Amino acid sequence: IVPAIAFLFRKEDRCSPKKILAAVFGFLAVLAVNIEGLDLVFGAGEWLIILASFCSMFGQMVSKNVYDKHEPAHIVAYAQLFGGASLLISGFLFGGSLGKINLQSIGVLTYICLASIIANLLWNTLIKFNDMSRLAVLKSMDPLFASLFSALLLGENILRPTYLAAIALIILAITISNYKRKKQSQ
Repeated sequence: IVPAIAFLFRKEDRCSPKKILAAVFGFLAVLAVNIEGLDLVFGAGEWLIILASFCSMFGQMVSKNVYDKHEPAHIVAYAQLFGGASLLISGFLFGGSLGKINLQSIGVLTYICLASIIANLLWNTLIKFNDMSRLAVLKSMDPLFASLFSALLLGENILRPTYLAAIALIILAITISNYKRKKQSQ
């Protein structure tokens, strides 16, 4: 959806048939994953994922405007600080506790924090320096990697025809959005 509407929010992000076609294939990939037999199944979880995608799209558009004036590192630092503090406070308010604090738990917490900070910093730096419509196609790879990791870590079967169709559609969307014709020399 971002490729189709990004031009409404950013003048440098132009709408083109190629971007719209890539967005359609990305959306078809989402539909392909949710097909069971001949029925298209959308439960509460699927609708929440779609809602999260719209919220993410809106957040990226807002972020792109903020990054015109500020560096991504500063915004990510504040977001991590306030996000971590609010999670800690809400956890305590609802009866949570820290449990055992040992070297292993500190190591896991450090790893999770660093992974989150680095991923957010890289993504937000990409947002600052790239068109939203091009990044949207990369963002459509999230479900692909989620499926791959669920297969590796949880042993899920991802070799179902619907998953393979979704992977093919995502690859097609990325190829279409990044395709550039070679100019013929005279």
